[in-house]
Amino acid sequence: MAVIQLRSVTVHFGPTRALSDVDLEVRRGELLSVLGPNGSGKTTLLRVVAGLLQPSDGTVLLDGTPVSRDTLHGLRQRVTMVFQRPVVFGTTVFNNVAYGLRRRGLSESEVAVQVEEALRLVGLDSLSTRHARSLSGGEQKRLSLAMALVTQPELLLLDEPTAYLDAEGADMVWRLVESLRGTGTGIVVATHDLLGMTPLSDRAVFLRAGHVVSTREAHGHVMDGLAAIDVVAPERNVYHGHARLLPGSSTGPYRALVQIAPSVTIEALAHHGGEVRVSVPPEDIALSVTPVISSARNSLHGRVVGVERHGDLAVVSVDVGVVFNTLVTAESLARLDIREGTAVYVTFKASSVRVYSAGAGTGGGDMHDQS
Repeated sequence: MAVIQLRSVTVHFGPTRALSDVDLEVRRGELLSVLGPNGSGKTTLLRVVAGLLQPSDGTVLLDGTPVSRDTLHGLRQRVTMVFQRPVVFGTTVFNNVAYGLRRRGLSESEVAVQVEEALRLVGLDSLSTRHARSLSGGEQKRLSLAMALVTQPELLLLDEPTAYLDAEGADMVWRLVESLRGTGTGIVVATHDLLGMTPLSDRAVFLRAGHVVSTREAHGHVMDGLAAIDVVAPERNVYHGHARLLPGSSTGPYRALVQIAPSVTIEALAHHGGEVRVSVPPEDIALSVTPVISSARNSLHGRVVGVERHGDLAVVSVDVGVVFNTLVTAESLARLDIREGTAVYVTFKASSVRVYSAGAGTGGGDMHDQS
């Protein structure tokens, strides 16, 4: 049963059309992923569902009844949105999480129990007395999740919940999302991370330039993508290549060499050779100014061509013949004195390379995760 329906919803920001004639339903208790590149309209769609943005045209229905100015408050009480950039109050971690419960009139004993449980879920229970704004960016993101979860919303909206988190933080978020399955809470996740989100989803909506281009049942598998190169953001390191299987294993996945540029070949694990698409998550790539001695099969030398800071993390782009984007802490960036033009090494394991059939996202082929 649909909790919220969007019928022919269009949103204009001046001359820009952010959403165009969108029809969508959000079902009770489901996990729905909204996939698309930056600028495709994902955040705008979530804000409409949350009742934070009124459509320029079209209708939003709650339990089958059009939402009006009189019923908007009821929608907002049942739906909670967690924004990509955390918003926290200038007080303790505990008080941030307790705020919503206190507004609802709960006793302090009830507040204490529920806050403790919410902080435990996101791994911040040992930091309850810390000042919220002294937390790292990743910790603030987890705090914003706790602030949303503690009020037990009927529908939880997450906007790019793993953006600029390290691998451990991203894994924690996906484990938390998975743990909410079956609790009755509906979850809508807007993300460009096709690889991280899709295996958890019941359904997926693909957005491009404000249009819903496809809605598909997921059933726990990485699904075939429409224009997957546009769905997975560029910083996910997605490349076309040719895979050549190496001898030595009788059953797959096999060790393979994948040529992704005339002068760039990487080692991966694949189920077949030939034309493929590969992706290397930036959080799986180690960045160093000297060669790394490790079991990792891939170590490529290049120069930094871009540094983009995001709080306590940074995306460092390295040209090795193709551009690899890596995710490092601001502390490491300063310690290694990395800036544009610095000669560096990018190192990653063969098992970190995701391999897909070449037809993925070309309009008709399937995409299969072979890693």
